[in-house]
Amino acid sequence: MYKPITIKSNLHTMLKHCFLFILLQLSFYTMIYCQAKKSLFISYINKEIPQNKYGEILVSKDGKVLVSTSEFSFAIITGGNMGGFTIGLDNQDYGIKNLKSVFTGAPVKTLTESTDRNIFFSTAENQVTYFNNTEPYKCDIPPFYFPIKGDSPKEITKLWFDKENSLYIGVTDGAFYIVPKAGTNQSLDPGNYKIGRTKDSDMVILKGELPVKKIMVGQGVGVYSFAENSINKNIVWLGTDNGLYNYNKITESVNKVLTPGGKITITHIETLSNGDTWFSTLEKGMGVYHQPAKNNEFYADPIKQAGVNISYPILDFCIKSTNDFFVAVKDSLPAIFNTIYGSYKFIDDPSFVLSKNNTTDIKLDSTGNFYFIKGGLLYSANLSDKPEWIGNDSANPTHAALIYGITDFNSREITNYLTKPELLKKLKLKYNENSIIIYITSNYSSQNKKTQFAWRLDGDINNWVEMPVYNADNDSSNRVELPDIKPGKYNFRVRVKVAGGMWSTSEAQMEIIITPPYWVTWWFWTTIIVALSLLVYSIIQLRVSAVRRAEKLKARYEKELMELEAKALRAQMNPHFVFNCLNSIKALMQEEETEKGVKYLTTFSKLIRTLFNNADKKNISLYDEIETCKFYLQLEAMRFDSKFSYTVNVDENIDLKSVHIPALIIQPFIENAIWHGIVPRDTGGNVWLNVTREGGNIEIIVEDDGIGRESSQQNKSASNLTHQSKGVNLTQSRLDLDNLLQKRQAKMETIDKRDEAGKAAGTKVIITINEETS
Repeated sequence: MYKPITIKSNLHTMLKHCFLFILLQLSFYTMIYCQAKKSLFISYINKEIPQNKYGEILVSKDGKVLVSTSEFSFAIITGGNMGGFTIGLDNQDYGIKNLKSVFTGAPVKTLTESTDRNIFFSTAENQVTYFNNTEPYKCDIPPFYFPIKGDSPKEITKLWFDKENSLYIGVTDGAFYIVPKAGTNQSLDPGNYKIGRTKDSDMVILKGELPVKKIMVGQGVGVYSFAENSINKNIVWLGTDNGLYNYNKITESVNKVLTPGGKITITHIETLSNGDTWFSTLEKGMGVYHQPAKNNEFYADPIKQAGVNISYPILDFCIKSTNDFFVAVKDSLPAIFNTIYGSYKFIDDPSFVLSKNNTTDIKLDSTGNFYFIKGGLLYSANLSDKPEWIGNDSANPTHAALIYGITDFNSREITNYLTKPELLKKLKLKYNENSIIIYITSNYSSQNKKTQFAWRLDGDINNWVEMPVYNADNDSSNRVELPDIKPGKYNFRVRVKVAGGMWSTSEAQMEIIITPPYWVTWWFWTTIIVALSLLVYSIIQLRVSAVRRAEKLKARYEKELMELEAKALRAQMNPHFVFNCLNSIKALMQEEETEKGVKYLTTFSKLIRTLFNNADKKNISLYDEIETCKFYLQLEAMRFDSKFSYTVNVDENIDLKSVHIPALIIQPFIENAIWHGIVPRDTGGNVWLNVTREGGNIEIIVEDDGIGRESSQQNKSASNLTHQSKGVNLTQSRLDLDNLLQKRQAKMETIDKRDEAGKAAGTKVIITINEETS
């Protein structure tokens, strides 16, 4: 599946290394502190093994400093430069094949630490292994094979862990490799995989190995450094010998970000919280990629020798402070790079004569101890002593002041003019960018002479504001805060003086324009007025149209209501009823029942008078409606001669005269109850008219104990009755229209009554009217 990592035991080599291990421990106590009275640096030298060379420095998460060596695996330094110095590991059976002391360089090429404190490293023969950073530093073969099956042997350039504990392996032939979760203790649990030996005593992984992913970058492109992206956690920066790339963990795609003219090899990357990505190169010194602005700058030392710019090849760097980096210059002394001036200050010390000027690695631990490797020797110093290292003053001592960067109060970079002062003529910002921070610097830099700045903002602050003497540790000495600038045009001016001298006559000037928000401009308010006018006009037109439609609809409803009322008036008293009443009066007169006939005629005349009085009214009082119904019930009871009896019950708490309802709306249901409910019965029946109050509603109930609606419908075709009641359907239509016009919320419900055996026992009609709308 994968080409295995092999380990061969060599007894002679083991004994030799054990002997050297003892010698190194003894020689530690005779370590030379070169010219201790004059030097701030400690030089780690072993007189017994002069050929021993140091390779790479790793500051672990628990404060230990691990340094790879050519004669032993690691030197482990604890407690700072004056603390303990021990050999942590011998170079025997832990994943390094045929490790010998004949290597000119350190057998451990590159090393890194996972969040679970597992130290992974590659060997001079491009193999990968690990140990846990806890004593007794037990090592084992990592549970994966590298390189993967089918690949040729790889030249490993860099090992690095991301925050998810995945191991990234950089190589020189166009790709890099990822071992997901390789650094976790769970993945490295020996129970998850099995190690065996071949007949040649080579150690192999038999099962449970972790997957290794190969990510292509580009043909012939070597990957030399990795770093997290401070803005997007799913992006990893790749430093290559062909510029800056990024890798997207989600899409697993690789994109080229920076391609400057000519070859560029990025050896190390550090990302800052503001999105700036700093990197060291072999060809152009230090460089920075401004992620928000998507532009880049390079900083070679500005000193010219024989008219040629010096571009320092830098192998590594680390962050010293906000504006300073420690840099390892490949062919020179270690240096301090200042991001404000873009200059290099080289560090020198009497102890440096012990090794060649070839700085290969440089680190700073959390306690202020500074380490670097120069010419194969390891040096350290403690920065708490605040050494004043002598460096080359690379700036031209003139007094011209420059403004180099502008950032808003949310730490978002607006622009950066560090190398392009000619662009400082004009700065145009939006209204919400009116709180800005301006950093000031001068092209005069000296450790012996201090600079001081003064500024003014013509149009707002029209007097000079002197700042404190410039101090790299004082954020306010070159920082100008301009909060809440009102929209308008301003002229920002800066001048400088050196060591208490006179203020410079030359000034740096920049026009600052804060554009007003759109809602205070004349065109915005013109647009608003026009838009509001159109809106008001449209609303008025819509309202007029709605009123017209409502009037038309109301007129149509009123017309329909008048037609229905006319129909109701014509149909409210069936002609047969009138004829039958007259015939009954005639019969009574012929039978000489004068008294009964007079009573019948009197009641009939009262009913007719009531009908005519209410004929032109849309609404009448409930009292008048009940009286009309009483006359009708009395006449029908007299005509059918005790065929049925009736009862009228009215709640005494209801003021019938104050409640108004549509005229002649109850009588059709009483007529239906008599003719279709009681008359078809063999025996007599009863009709009830009840008026009650339920909550805020008045209920008018017409109830009978007749044959019910179903039997009435079945008998209609066979019945000899000629009576037809049209009032019920008309009443329902009148109620619906009245609800639309008068908002009475009236409703009607018809209930079929049944006895205990489930047989029809009559009909009940309930008319409900809201008392408040009556």
